[in-house]
Amino acid sequence: MNHVVAICGTMGSGKSTMLERLSSQLEGCIVLQEDDYNPATLQSVDEVQAWWDRGGELDEFDLSPLVAKLNAETAGADSIVFLETQFGRLHPALRPLIDLQIWIDVDADIAFARKVAQLSREMLSQRESDASDDS
Repeated sequence: MNHVVAICGTMGSGKSTMLERLSSQLEGCIVLQEDDYNPATLQSVDEVQAWWDRGGELDEFDLSPLVAKLNAETAGADSIVFLETQFGRLHPALRPLIDLQIWIDVDADIAFARKVAQLSREMLSQRESDASDDS
């Protein structure tokens, strides 16, 4: 039997860290990240503001590619599918697919600091990579 476990939380809450640790301990599990299927992160600030002004309805985010992938992954052999998501069951398309939802609740200032630290590490790593390519 297949199970979909949603790991939910805001940006910087620790979803990725939790999933890295879980997936390293559970052989054969599948990890999907909503960000890989949700074009919302590519929207401009003005587009996000307009969405918010319209009422901020989550079903405006088309997650049909993610739903298709979840359906494909759960149709096969027994497995656990971990879904890293900001929305989880709050999104109407994901709601019927999630068997268990875990919400990571982190204070906003801590989540923000974690995200800034992550982005800083990524930028430094990219600069080092670019510098070594130039050598």
